[in-house]
Amino acid sequence: MASMFAAPSEQPSLRITDVRISLLDEEKVKAFVTITLEDCFAIRGLKVIHGNNGLFVAMPSRRKPDGTFQDIAHPITRETREHVEEAVLTAYHAKRDSHDDEGEGGAGVFAKLKPRPPTLFGKARLKLGSEEEA
Repeated sequence: MASMFAAPSEQPSLRITDVRISLLDEEKVKAFVTITLEDCFAIRGLKVIHGNNGLFVAMPSRRKPDGTFQDIAHPITRETREHVEEAVLTAYHAKRDSHDDEGEGGAGVFAKLKPRPPTLFGKARLKLGSEEEA
């Protein structure tokens, strides 16, 4: 019987096509994040956390009856996790910087981001910039 799952080397390429940041003014949790993959699948509930070693991205999770947390969705490989963290933290810094800049009022965050080079997620560039800049 043939496997319905692709072997790791045959995984389809996925692009992060949108990152939405909701800033918070808290000590540890700095933002809630939604990412969109391939313009068709959204993952909500990511968080930008300020930890002991700086900022990191926490995946969506739920509390189990025993009080521990379990990720609902998460990257499988280190490379994928690094790619998600880079996209999220880049968008977070852009949003925070534009929010601090009273002249822009937080608008146009994604227009500031430049398309990224090809990555583990696929050969196409991220569409985080405006269409005119792409």
